[in-house]
Amino acid sequence: MNRTLAASLALATVAALTACGDKSTASQSPSQTLTSAGTTPVTNTPTSKPPVSPTIPPLTIPPAAASGLTVTSAESFARFYFEALGYLVATGDPTLTRQWADKNCLACKTLADHYQTIYEAGGSITGDTRVRVTQVIQVRLIRKDTAAVVLKAREGKKVQRNAPGATPTTYPPGTLTWDLTLAAAGNHWTMFEMVTK
Repeated sequence: MNRTLAASLALATVAALTACGDKSTASQSPSQTLTSAGTTPVTNTPTSKPPVSPTIPPLTIPPAAASGLTVTSAESFARFYFEALGYLVATGDPTLTRQWADKNCLACKTLADHYQTIYEAGGSITGDTRVRVTQVIQVRLIRKDTAAVVLKAREGKKVQRNAPGATPTTYPPGTLTWDLTLAAAGNHWTMFEMVTK
């Protein structure tokens, strides 16, 4: 699994990904584990925001992904979240990936922390930082408050430097299959679990 996002998950914390996929917590209804605010996405505001390159346009969630708890909105949300992951990789800004993640999504937290740390240390990710959804294999509602999405996402070739002058690590392009669980937060979805197959 020599891809940037998957490698980041593995290197940053294998335990977090294992815990995120732990069936003892996954068997709970995601709505039972949402914060008491429940109607809005959990926002973990970073203490400092890395500078965003003026060549990278800001990203906002499309209306179709932010309203309703349907199969259509679940697919739109999953696509948006992967765009947000690409934005995170390109900028180190975890605002969207944190804002639209359930507080129990350990993979979401691991990825956000990993890339934020790189950029705050003066490191960078260069090359093709986009994460493109190439195929949505399945979208289904498990309950009124939970959706499952299986998709394939392609990452381009990237070069990662963890700090200025650090030895670069090159990640080749490739496609991974992701198994996602979305949880309801009011009238929209949040990312509850992300596991690579």
